[in-house]
Amino acid sequence: MGNIKQDTMPVIRDLRDFDRCSGNRLERLVFNYRPLFMVLMTLVTLVLGYMAVTRLELRPSFEKMIPQSQPYIKNFLENRQSLRGLGNSVRVVVENTQGDIFDPHYLEVLKQVNDQLFLTEGVDRAWMKSLWSPGVRWTEVTVQGFQGGPVMPDTYKGSPSDIEQLRQNISRAGIVGSLVASDFKSTMLIVPLLDKATATGQRIDYHAFSQMLETQLRDKIEFAGDSATHKAGEEGKGHYKIRVIGFAKLMGDLIDGLIQVMMFFGLAVVTSLLIIYCYTRCVRSTLLV
Repeated sequence: MGNIKQDTMPVIRDLRDFDRCSGNRLERLVFNYRPLFMVLMTLVTLVLGYMAVTRLELRPSFEKMIPQSQPYIKNFLENRQSLRGLGNSVRVVVENTQGDIFDPHYLEVLKQVNDQLFLTEGVDRAWMKSLWSPGVRWTEVTVQGFQGGPVMPDTYKGSPSDIEQLRQNISRAGIVGSLVASDFKSTMLIVPLLDKATATGQRIDYHAFSQMLETQLRDKIEFAGDSATHKAGEEGKGHYKIRVIGFAKLMGDLIDGLIQVMMFFGLAVVTSLLIIYCYTRCVRSTLLV
């Protein structure tokens, strides 16, 4: 039979028999001054916990996520005032699943989405682009000279003649493939964002912005106001679909995931404490572990 390796460290049942001079310097410091060490660690934990609750905040920044040493990015940052609307932006696509964009009801829904985004705090309204934006224009050269106007007719009322005029303006504006899908089933809204909200001067809360996109747009349009019947990330089966991409939406989704992870961590801690208490039947041992 092989030799059974036994533990050479004796078990000391009485604290008075413990040699306080044994072990290295760190061991003697920890075990010989246990009350002081526990008080010190408790104070450090309380201070760090207070700072985490009161001072720790999520402040995602678009500029910190891009390679600022890259020559093209350097050029962009140096001329950012002349290139407004080309940086941090969100793109929202509204799709008609049962028709095309020349449906009057679809255009009315698109107008609601446009107005909601236009009035959202933190949006750079002057550079927002959509079919309903007056800045999206068409131009053409005629025998009289240049002629142009907004893609959405100023006198639009939803009549067949207005729809036909809109169709011609889209073709003349050359926005098929960019703002308008090639199959004419969806259109895009380009929503540039400011670094700070104009009203408060504070940085944009990407989590609140992402929640607004879900509650004010997807829940009301894609799910017809019934937000309790779908899960996060689930697509609706209604007449219209809303798709959103962009840095702000990505950060909002990541913050949602972080909140869920923190809740899972808290649940794991509580579960571990219950299991340890059921095993030891000792509150002191459970809290020390």
